Amino acid sequence: AGGAGLSSSERVSAISSHLPTDGRTVARFQHRVYGGKFSADGDLYVATTQGGSIVVFDATQAARELVPERRIEARNIRWTITDFDMSPDRRFLAYSSIGSSSSANVCNLTGDYEYHEKLGMHSPGA
Repeated sequence: AGGAGLSSSERVSAISSHLPTDGRTVARFQHRVYGGKFSADGDLYVATTQGGSIVVFDATQAARELVPERRIEARNIRWTITDFDMSPDRRFLAYSSIGSSSSANVCNLTGDYEYHEKLGMHSPGA
């Protein structure tokens, strides 16, 4: 099973020759990270965790360990955030989670306030 006919040692060799194994730590989290994206201009990096945190980093400082600029606690999620994306102006983030509720959420990434809105999404006939 597994590996498309490769032995265990052949899989390890193939992986180690094609994937970086000597990376450095640039951020620390309390929970597993299941998502991450850069803004279109590459200046922000947003990571989402299994614990429901959305963490915004200033990616222009990537030469050293990243320091979170903002932490947002996700709402209406089950296991983890399964998909998310930033608005083109980097002011808002929409995210969703696997679950029985057909909804997505929108929150702000900037400003001195917290905005969160649940958006209902239903298929025709539901």
